[in-house]
Amino acid sequence: MSERRTAAILFLDIAAATELRARFGDARTDAMLDPLMNELTRQIERSEGQALKADGDGLLAVFDRPDQCLADAANAAIECQQAARIVGRKLYAGLHAGVVEFRDVLGRPDVSGMAVNVAARLHKLVPDLAGYIFVASETVPMLPADIRRRVRPYGVRPIRGLGDIEIHTLDWDEAVTQMRTQFAPPPAPTESRAALTLIHLGRQLQLIAPSPPLNIGRGGLNELRIPDAEQRMSSQHLRVLCRSGSWVLQDISRNGTWIRFDSAPAAPMRLLGDEIKLVGNGALCLGRPFPNDPAGRYTLGFKLLKI
Repeated sequence: MSERRTAAILFLDIAAATELRARFGDARTDAMLDPLMNELTRQIERSEGQALKADGDGLLAVFDRPDQCLADAANAAIECQQAARIVGRKLYAGLHAGVVEFRDVLGRPDVSGMAVNVAARLHKLVPDLAGYIFVASETVPMLPADIRRRVRPYGVRPIRGLGDIEIHTLDWDEAVTQMRTQFAPPPAPTESRAALTLIHLGRQLQLIAPSPPLNIGRGGLNELRIPDAEQRMSSQHLRVLCRSGSWVLQDISRNGTWIRFDSAPAAPMRLLGDEIKLVGNGALCLGRPFPNDPAGRYTLGFKLLKI
């Protein structure tokens, strides 16, 4: 017997779990990850959801409160990402809502339907990019206003079996406001705070903690847009976050970001779907190595200071 009703679906998966099992074996990895899996289940239940499946190192959760299911799923996703960060882990996460078929399979509750398929595709949208909550654009208007303020456009991505879909991310690590950052002197601070100055072709942009995320790319929706005729830079390429008083770069691009610090100029590193905490002054090059940008069109300098 089955029943169809509107619900939200959340898929979660612990990143790098396969590598842990290859290195430490199943028994030791289970001992490491089981406390987190239990905490994720608790967070889902606190948000009025039900964890239906534990598939490997992932969970499928369903939320079906009338008119609240999507907000419940979004809140659970945020709480789960925060819980994972506390123990030094990252999660893949994707959520979607729609009409879902509830049924029993081999005596256990299960769900099926397009919403389940879309959420499953979204949660590992970028295989090497954990720590995000992905949602489809059609879902965004159904979110309550306080959660919608956390939504950021990610771009159009091909989804297997569904074609090209416009994707958004749900910010969970900072309280986000939709604020455009301008190249302008900041207001006079009243106390010492961490500041980050970005330099591009002689222009300077100063960010002062606390600050909403700054998006950099060639697309028009970024706070800092840099045109790229070669399209080596992604539409949304890089995010600059202030986290606990420190500045963090998150690469969300296809081709990566090269970064070098003044303390080791001969040893640049490449970020690809990863993040790094800035610990000194230096430069970064978007979508190509530094030698491939001799004119500096796609290179940003950065400086850290206290003001």
